[in-house]
Amino acid sequence: MKAVIVDIQRDYIIAVNQKGEFIKVHNKYKDRQIGDEIDIREIDTRMIFRRIASIAAVLIITAILTGYGMAFYRPVTYVTMDVNPSVEISLNRFDRTVDVVGLNEEGERLVGDGKSFRALPAEEVVGILLDRAREQKFLTVESVVMITISNLKDEKKLDLERKLEYTVRKELEKVKGENGISVQQEGGNEVELYVQHASIKLHNEAKKLGISQGKLVLYEKLKERDSKLELENIKKMQVKDILEELKFSSGNEEKENEGKAGDTPKKPEKGLKEEKKLKENQAIDDGKNKIVKTNEEKINQKQEVKINKKENDAGYGKQQNKPDKEKVPRLKEKSKNSPERPK
Repeated sequence: MKAVIVDIQRDYIIAVNQKGEFIKVHNKYKDRQIGDEIDIREIDTRMIFRRIASIAAVLIITAILTGYGMAFYRPVTYVTMDVNPSVEISLNRFDRTVDVVGLNEEGERLVGDGKSFRALPAEEVVGILLDRAREQKFLTVESVVMITISNLKDEKKLDLERKLEYTVRKELEKVKGENGISVQQEGGNEVELYVQHASIKLHNEAKKLGISQGKLVLYEKLKERDSKLELENIKKMQVKDILEELKFSSGNEEKENEGKAGDTPKKPEKGLKEEKKLKENQAIDDGKNKIVKTNEEKINQKQEVKINKKENDAGYGKQQNKPDKEKVPRLKEKSKNSPERPK
């Protein structure tokens, strides 16, 4: 395409083409001057835009994949499973497994290669681990399984809890089918599975102490009743034994509280209400009797006043009608001594 040089800037020249477009190109024309006509290769702008769009698309896809990759491999939820082997499963935001580690010697033997569980759903991992525990005789007829869930945002993952509970119960049914499994009693209900939630703060503390978050939750509860309890003993104990110890200590505490309260039996609520009502009625009756008595006293006082007044009036009348005894003899005596009138 033909163009005319309109300016020369060292390594670049500016030319105007037949369409009137100004084009800046590398100066390959050292012997040319302003006003000279040169041949310039025509640039396809559509191809440039296509290349720019392709590069932008690649960058966007890369960013999405990078973000997804970070989200996929970043743990946000932790699930620990305790029988006696203690195992921790790290989950991403999609509840897919990032990593599985054993928290004690038995747990390491149970897990084996933790990478083999990567990207599996949490409930599938728990099912595989329980199946291995049954084969390795960790899950016996007296076992209790404890599942503890914690989350970075301290959210209760109820949907995850339901899935894990269903999986565990299904695995326990297999053990029942083989031998029948004994269960722990808690408030009269059969318990084969113990599910609880923990805070992320407690999870981090458990990680530092080298214990599962589930056992640390039980240890904190036991420590409130027995301050001399050592953490190392809890690490070695089975979940079944820890729960029995917790139940035993709770029973002793209830007995102590009953002893402090004394042997005096408390009156039933119904009896208290009846007694209160009876006292109120008695108070009302006493008040009425008091009023009646007061009225009677007033009437009696009035009657006594009237009677006394009548008696006083009667006495005063008698005194008025009664002759003076002293005056009569004196008059008689005077009449005797006085001279007789002449006839």
